[in-house]
Amino acid sequence: TCTTHHWTRMLLGPPVRMVAVMLCAAIARTTAAAAVPWKVLPDTDWDRNIPGGNSCAVKGVTAADCGDACLALKNCVATSWNAKTDQCCNFKCSTNGRKHVAGEEGIVVRPGSSSTCNEPAPPTPPPSPLPPTELCPNDIPTDWREPCLKAELFFESASGPQQDPSLMPEVGNGHVAWKLRSDTVYAAGLFNGPAGSISEGDGDGRARIPPFRVTFTVTSQVDTGDAIRSNGSEAGDTVVTMVPQGQALDVRRAMFIARSRSEDGTIAVEERWYAPLHMPRVLVHEVSVTTGAAAVTLDFDGEWAGGVESADLRLANFAVDATVVGISGANNVPELVGLGHTRVAVAATIPPGSLHVPATATTTVFNLQAFVTSLNSSDVEVDAVASLRSANVTTGSLQAGHEAAWAARMATGGGIEIEGDLWLAQAANASLYFIRSSIRADWPHGLSPGGLASNGYGGHTFWDQETWMWPPLLMMDPDCARSALQYRFDRIPYAQNKSRLCGQSGQDDPASGVVHAYCPPAFAANPPDGGVMFPWESAVTGTEVQATHNACGRWCKYEQHVTADVSFAVRQYYAQTGDKAWLRAVGWPLVKGIAAFYAARVERSGSSGYALNQVMGPDEFAWPVNNSAYTNAVVKLALEFAVTAAGILDIPSPPEWGEVAAGLAIPFNITVPGHPEFQGGYHPEYDGFNGPFPKATVKQADTIMLNFPLGVGMDSDVLSNDLEYYTEVTDNDGPAMTWAIFAIDWMDVALANTGKWSGNFTNAIKYFNKGYANVHRPYNVWRETPTGGAVNFITGAGGFLQSVLFGSSGMRLKSSSLMFNPPPPSASGGVATMTGIRINYRGSVISRRVEAGNGGDDRADPTTAGDLVTTELLSTTAGAPTLHLIDHTVSPAKSSVLQIGVPVALLRGKAEITFDVARLPVQL
Repeated sequence: TCTTHHWTRMLLGPPVRMVAVMLCAAIARTTAAAAVPWKVLPDTDWDRNIPGGNSCAVKGVTAADCGDACLALKNCVATSWNAKTDQCCNFKCSTNGRKHVAGEEGIVVRPGSSSTCNEPAPPTPPPSPLPPTELCPNDIPTDWREPCLKAELFFESASGPQQDPSLMPEVGNGHVAWKLRSDTVYAAGLFNGPAGSISEGDGDGRARIPPFRVTFTVTSQVDTGDAIRSNGSEAGDTVVTMVPQGQALDVRRAMFIARSRSEDGTIAVEERWYAPLHMPRVLVHEVSVTTGAAAVTLDFDGEWAGGVESADLRLANFAVDATVVGISGANNVPELVGLGHTRVAVAATIPPGSLHVPATATTTVFNLQAFVTSLNSSDVEVDAVASLRSANVTTGSLQAGHEAAWAARMATGGGIEIEGDLWLAQAANASLYFIRSSIRADWPHGLSPGGLASNGYGGHTFWDQETWMWPPLLMMDPDCARSALQYRFDRIPYAQNKSRLCGQSGQDDPASGVVHAYCPPAFAANPPDGGVMFPWESAVTGTEVQATHNACGRWCKYEQHVTADVSFAVRQYYAQTGDKAWLRAVGWPLVKGIAAFYAARVERSGSSGYALNQVMGPDEFAWPVNNSAYTNAVVKLALEFAVTAAGILDIPSPPEWGEVAAGLAIPFNITVPGHPEFQGGYHPEYDGFNGPFPKATVKQADTIMLNFPLGVGMDSDVLSNDLEYYTEVTDNDGPAMTWAIFAIDWMDVALANTGKWSGNFTNAIKYFNKGYANVHRPYNVWRETPTGGAVNFITGAGGFLQSVLFGSSGMRLKSSSLMFNPPPPSASGGVATMTGIRINYRGSVISRRVEAGNGGDDRADPTTAGDLVTTELLSTTAGAPTLHLIDHTVSPAKSSVLQIGVPVALLRGKAEITFDVARLPVQL
């Protein structure tokens, strides 16, 4: 049978069930025939995987197991088996590009088929609009129905299939986070392991903290005439079977709730888990019991999940008293040699043993935990107990305080509104919640692709922070956006160290902070004073932690756009806030050091040009390359903004910054490979990118990011050529955020007044839907790719939120204004009737709603005409500038002052919000 095969038993989760069926069928055929005489090639691998073929969804005990599995896949011609590491089967669509890889074994399954790489992969089905009755079914509790229909609560029915544990949601407050039902809590900034690693998996990563988990049973009490126990319950009582009624993630209150009821309906239990936003060290588990005519007894038990053990921490119990239990210790290995160990302590309330609950009453038990590290404590045990007791004293107001703090965060920040597509609305609200749960304004420890509740990607900070997760925070939670940049600022010394070592010769020693990225010989001979080169992966100190086998890996060496991505974020933060004091104190040291690095990193090209050679762009399938289009574009912006910032602060800037920016070219070809019919040209990904190429040549969004977010100006036909061409060569199974960029760009193409796609939103709808196809119900948790990857992948959540925030609203942040050119609501997936955003700009909160109209153009009365856009000033802070709304759909343009409580309705089209009176049209 299928289950006798070792690799089949390792199939992981629902995304590969269809593959499992195919594989089982193939095995049945294979086992019925004579055994296939596989020829095993030692130390062999090939370059090209089939789409999704390197996801490790299949493992084998021998290489032959991988061969059997490869036979079942139409476009698999060979397979490699990672015998010495993770035993993964990697399926190949080509036997070209054979390479020597020590410890791997290869098998050619179809010797006569040299390549099946051009065969199209099955398309990823876009999410279909789901009816409210499916997302908020009939068995949902009455008081949960309204928030469910508002996309504020995500319900899992007790009658449905059991949820995949990996797709459970988390509760977090940016200091600590916990995935529901898991045995691990993570604290921001707590890592274990050296910056380098000897083998895969033993390097720097988040340190697992075991939580104190409380369970209980309910015993009913009936009049038996038996003796009375000391706690008031009667001997001989029976344990009540509690029937689950469903559970839900409430993103408005940042809380997970589970309900159960006795079979006769007389006893109700509600459990609530949350991480109080106003008490960042604490996690809460409340148990509320409501009784009917009979009293009950709750029998509690508590234990450290998995015992007082962690592979990352040396832990031991510490004594407190009869009401509190504690563990403390330190990480096993610090990030750098000579760096002190990080200490951690957890204090938890001991549950009450047996608790009597009288008839017709409601009793709530608070199970509290406090997590403290030496990152902000000199005595972790004392502070953990103090934090716990502080929370315990305020249990009566603990939940209310948390809800008030979370509500204030949303009121002063922003949010998203969707009408007509409940699933889309749920996905948007969930995505924002998951990002917010992983960061806080007063604890600058960065964002990781897997969020704070997981060890995905080791908990490290990449370009994902500034490029994908940060832009939604900038417009909807600017205090947290500032925190993310503070994380970079605090780690400037190690970024300067990486710059000083760039291009130098010598042995890498990551655990001592010594890694050698690629820089040209001229740079190595004379590194710039104060140059800043951020690591590809950052954790505790800001040293480079993308290092395996104690050497700087290819991302560490070549993927250098991350440094310019940080500068671009500084530029955007200043444009959003206008905070000159922050620019001087935090922004300027960042952009100055970044500009110094790139001005020295470039090489001369011709008489007046410059080149960035030997780099890796966002497309990590291609390295090293010269003049990556994305890298050159974002570096130009970094150098230009350094000059601008110097002017704003009245600080002299070196003339070479502007000279290099002007001379750094973005590759462009007048012809499109394989498409002589395309007029206007396109942007090659790098010098020598000549094509045409097969599918999956490009890993993820790269050159298509020139238009958005970078704002490189181009004709709409050039943009559509870029999009059509890169659609053909981008990996269908690549990371989720890729498709959000395609969606935003296709919206821009359709909104253009000219071009073959003008007015056609078909592609925008297609890629918008694909942009959140990796969201998994019922809690809308993200997977990195259709077949797996990191969970909960908040990088994808950030990309998707940008497709709503900047795509559905048509918003672009400029130096002195917000520009808008929104598409119709239906462009956002096909069925939405209203798309709205609530954003923070220059100290004011603004609402913009785009509503589908009747197709008319009655400018005298927009409320009865075409698509309607309503702008409203919701609140403002002291010292915030007056904001003006400019309507660019009329000629001459007209402006009005935004006032609180006075919505302004205009027909959908180009508009602008500005504080700069110089931008206002002359009123005739």
